Order: sequence, then structure tokens, then C-alpha cells
Amino acid sequence: MSKYGIPPLADTSATYADEDYIDLGNKIAKQLDLLRQPNGWNLTNSGDEHCTIYTRKNGLPEAKENMLLLTTEMPAPLFVVEKLLAPWGNYRLLWDDLLDDIAVLATMPEETYIVHHLVKKRITLSVRESVDLVQVHRSHNRVMFASCGTSHGSTPATRNYTRTHQYIGGYILDVVSDTSTRVTMIFHADLNLPGPKIMTSLADRFKPKLMLDNARALRSGIKKYQDDIIANLKDKDQRVANGVTA
Repeated sequence: MSKYGIPPLADTSATYADEDYIDLGNKIAKQLDLLRQPNGWNLTNSGDEHCTIYTRKNGLPEAKENMLLLTTEMPAPLFVVEKLLAPWGNYRLLWDDLLDDIAVLATMPEETYIVHHLVKKRITLSVRESVDLVQVHRSHNRVMFASCGTSHGSTPATRNYTRTHQYIGGYILDVVSDTSTRVTMIFHADLNLPGPKIMTSLADRFKPKLMLDNARALRSGIKKYQDDIIANLKDKDQRVANGVTA
């Protein structure tokens, strides 16, 4: 069985060289490119009228829970969806009601970022946080946000929050038309739940709901902020490059 992503780090206070973070981002992006292919995934009944969710095992020994993949089509051009998803932009916290705060800890070449995510308390989960590497990859009609857990000396794990670990994850955006974007979301993380195997079983049921909630919130964010994003394109050339004619 293939292994995807990286295991949890023993030292959450370590800071690595820029080239190490960049190399890791490229590795994760290549793995996401493989994972976005349909082979190997099993359809679940956890989707809704807009979203389809699949599951599969990961050969990484530390990863006890399944990987998840969600596909959906969003009613917005790619550049709008990209703006809404970017953790370093102005919009993510406006629509993503799972997040309490986002901080960019480091910015590097090749669109590589170290990001601290603070997740709101939910009925089933206490406040959680993570330090993640996020790297953006661009090709014809596609943008990929490739991500995995990492560490940074500015934000070690503390007792105040439960540190989670993302083995591998991200968003892959593909142009469908000038007004539509296919979104593929891959999610594989250890939420650091206490207790025995029953908690792993609970997580396997809970995580698809997290993905659906995220997709629904993004769809709502499109309705609220798409016009604002288009209006804020700074010049004519930028508007033409993004397919905006009005």
C-alpha cells in the first residue's frame, strides 16, 4: 500500500531551512497529483446534492484513520475560489467558520508558506491548532494548494491547545468554465482525539461532516464575496487575465 504525507513530528519547536520546507511542499504536491486520480478511492454515502466523498487507506504506519477526498463544482471562476481559499488573503476568515484565526509564520520562494491555524471549539472537539506548510502550484487551468503538518520555532505546541497533525491535504481547483470551478479537497489528519480505537471510529464518521461543512461554507462565501473580489481586481489587464469582461 502506498504511503502518503508525513508522520507527526517529534519536535514541534524545530525550524528548518527554507529549501527543506520547499522540497517538502514539492513532494506533497506530487503526491496530491497522484491522489486526485479516481483509482484507489471508494465511494461513501456521506455526500450531499453538491458534494461526493470518497475514502481510502494510507500505507503510512502512523496514520490509523482513512484519507478522504471530496469533489464538488463551485459557481465561480477559478480566481475567485483561489482568493477565498488562500490562508494569507483577506477572505478566508470571513467565510470559513471552522477557523478562529490564521497567522502566516514564514513566507518563502515558490509560493511556500508556514501557516498557523487555530480551529474553533465545537461540541465534539475542544479548541485545536496546527502548524502547516502550504505551497501553491499553478498549471494550465489549475491551481493546487498542497499542504501538510510541519513545525516552526515561533509556535511550538503548548498545553493551551490540542496540536493536530495533517499527514497530507489540500485543495485542487480546475477550470470548468468562465463561471465554474471544480474543487477537489483531500483531507487526512490526526485530530489528536483521546481514548481507544472507538475514538478513531468516531473520527472516521466526524471528518466527512467537517469536509461537507467546509464546502458548504465556501459555497456561501462565494455568494457573499464574489462580486467584491471581482470589483477589487486592480486594473484592466488583471480583469482580462481572469476572464472578467464587464
